[in-house]
Amino acid sequence: MKVLLAAPRPLLQARFRETVVALLLCSSQAWAADEIQVYTDDINEPGKAALELHTNYVVEGRKVANYEGELPPHHVLNINPEFSLGLTKRVELGLYLPMAYDVGNSTAYSNGVKFRVKWLNADNPADLYYGVNFELGRTPLRVAEDKWNAEIRPIVGVERGLWAVAFNPILGFSVSGSSQKPEFEPAIKINRRISGDVAVGVEHYAGLGVIDHLSPARQQSHATYLVTDFHAGGFDFNLGLGRGWNEGDDKWTLKLIIGGIPLGK
Repeated sequence: MKVLLAAPRPLLQARFRETVVALLLCSSQAWAADEIQVYTDDINEPGKAALELHTNYVVEGRKVANYEGELPPHHVLNINPEFSLGLTKRVELGLYLPMAYDVGNSTAYSNGVKFRVKWLNADNPADLYYGVNFELGRTPLRVAEDKWNAEIRPIVGVERGLWAVAFNPILGFSVSGSSQKPEFEPAIKINRRISGDVAVGVEHYAGLGVIDHLSPARQQSHATYLVTDFHAGGFDFNLGLGRGWNEGDDKWTLKLIIGGIPLGK
């Protein structure tokens, strides 16, 4: 859900941009680990190119690798530029170039590349929208055990007055590994607009295990984020603080998404 606000004066615009830079330097990792986002009704207009910047930082997280060669997420900053291009009214292409910075070791990494295509029907009556996003990516061992991975993300949502709900029942699976059974990773977002330019809400992300044999509750992943969405200085912001609930989850994570960055005229 996009919230509109009149553009501030040049001085305020400069300060907003300074704030953006400061937030990128001090707060920003995702858990898998390049974006923490519930897809809603956003899609580029035909021919429009844009940039969205996903950043997140695990303040307190897992310090032990789950497999040999993995980079544990504790104190790792992820910055993931997402370039997108609208092809038609309902089809959009995207390219991710994820990067990571290990604060403890003062080391920067490139985390591969991901491509995506999204189909979205967001012009229905009754404020209902639905669609699907498909991603294919190549990642190094420090991110995933298998080099090639894919994701199918159905998108469904509704807006009613001040309230909005979006649900992504995600299926993630390995393309190059020995097992291609999809993992079920649902995500949901519920938010309420509290003024013309600000909305607050909750996002929940789960990793429930293999789709045909879900993991026991204690072995699942669950993280809940308190978030705010707002439009300021010509940009769209999604800012959140997340708490992991199970033993293997990262306990505290900060995330910041900056959208609405135009590329070209």
